[in-house]
Amino acid sequence: MTFLSVAIILLNFIFKDYRPIMENNNNNNNNTTDNKAQIKRISAIQLRVGLDAEKVPVYMDWHAEDSPDTPEPIEAKAFMLSIFDKQYRDTFKIDLWTQELQVNEMDRFMFETLRSLADTYERATVNKEMANHMRAFAQYFGEKTKILASPDGEAEA
Repeated sequence: MTFLSVAIILLNFIFKDYRPIMENNNNNNNNTTDNKAQIKRISAIQLRVGLDAEKVPVYMDWHAEDSPDTPEPIEAKAFMLSIFDKQYRDTFKIDLWTQELQVNEMDRFMFETLRSLADTYERATVNKEMANHMRAFAQYFGEKTKILASPDGEAEA
């Protein structure tokens, strides 16, 4: 099986090489140099994707080197990665899933992601009102996809 190391590709694509990032800051943001000076160690999260002959994902796993509970890679069926580019102020995204991911699993994945995005948004912005609107949509999505019980009591089996 051929493996594509997404973490390495992303780091190479976005940062080219980590050492120059630490040493050469071409951005006008004054806080960047101060932030980089605070770095004492780098931690890696690795995402690997096994592709078939048509380059369609058939296997994926992930591993966080600092996680004591997961010393080995953990198999996954889908992942979504969004990185906000500092210089261009744009989002770089990769959304992948294996062929074996079922629609109800994608529904659950999306529901849990939407809830998590609302929590993250509130922590980052302290905008509770907008976060609650996001949670309301996640609730609606969960009910419509039958991940959650709807007002009439139906839920995913």
